[in-house]
Amino acid sequence: MIKVNNLSLKFDDKTLYKNLDIYFEDGKLSVITGLNGTGKTTLLKVLSNELKIEDARVYSDFKKIFFLPQKVSYPFGITLFEYVVSAYYSNSFKWFTTKSENEKVFDTLKMLGIIDRKDVLLEKLSSGELQLANIAVALISGADCLLLDEPTSNLDIKNQVLICSMLKDLTKKGLSCVMITHDLNLAAEYGDYFVGISSNCVIQGNKSEFFTNENLKKIFGLNFNVGYENEKIYLKIND
Repeated sequence: MIKVNNLSLKFDDKTLYKNLDIYFEDGKLSVITGLNGTGKTTLLKVLSNELKIEDARVYSDFKKIFFLPQKVSYPFGITLFEYVVSAYYSNSFKWFTTKSENEKVFDTLKMLGIIDRKDVLLEKLSSGELQLANIAVALISGADCLLLDEPTSNLDIKNQVLICSMLKDLTKKGLSCVMITHDLNLAAEYGDYFVGISSNCVIQGNKSEFFTNENLKKIFGLNFNVGYENEKIYLKIND
């Protein structure tokens, strides 16, 4: 579990939230959503301890948290395999990787469905393949919790579904994921727990608790019609 207590954020004269208590359970795909400028990315940075906020208390029982920002700078002229295997060098003075470490990279790329791209240069990979490469780096690093800032942005619908499906599968294997997304349909399809942030409230809950007409109105300021059929959620914005 990862949680933060007594979190207050204020930028200039705008208070994003005050005395917020929030938690994310183990083995879940948790989704943070809301309008732009409401502090979603800032919340991820607080959870990852990249950003320290006075008086806020962050607790985590994860052994390692991996934060993937929305924009990543990639080195030029290296292959997918070289990029992923570099995770072994990030926190140590290594000159080479062992056979077992290389095999773990191969197994991870195979699990993510990109083993056939291992010798392809990063600049030749698609956006979806690059996101899978980043997830592979996270897994190789030993992280058991992933914090992802809009991992499906700038992806076509096929790759959006691919990334969300892959994250969902990883949670079934014990990994915990918290991601930001603006796509409510993807969130409803793959998410387990939800946090909606607006300029005047924060709403948390599981799928049935979160997706109500009233909650979405508070978060987005729009009139939604939320329908349920065979555990599927259908969202429509009313004129």
